[in-house]
Amino acid sequence: MHEFAHLPALAGAGAPTSTTPPTPVLLIESERDEVFPPQARAALRALYPAAEVRLFAGAGHGVMATRSAEYIDAVREFLRRPWPGPHLEPK
Repeated sequence: MHEFAHLPALAGAGAPTSTTPPTPVLLIESERDEVFPPQARAALRALYPAAEVRLFAGAGHGVMATRSAEYIDAVREFLRRPWPGPHLEPK
């Protein structure tokens, strides 16, 4: 959300792409989201070209509340995956 708030206007060709993030990124999208229209979702995908995208078909903006179990499962599954790179050891 922080990066999205600082994107240039979404009209036109889209947002610039960033370098690959140091950690995996999961973008959760809702097909019928009226708050983040297709142009906004495309801008975030352009900002994070290596991101995994999880689309909730037929869902609106409040997918976290309307399809909580699916949302939580998607996030948990993503977070449980091993990923390359430096890891912080738990204390």
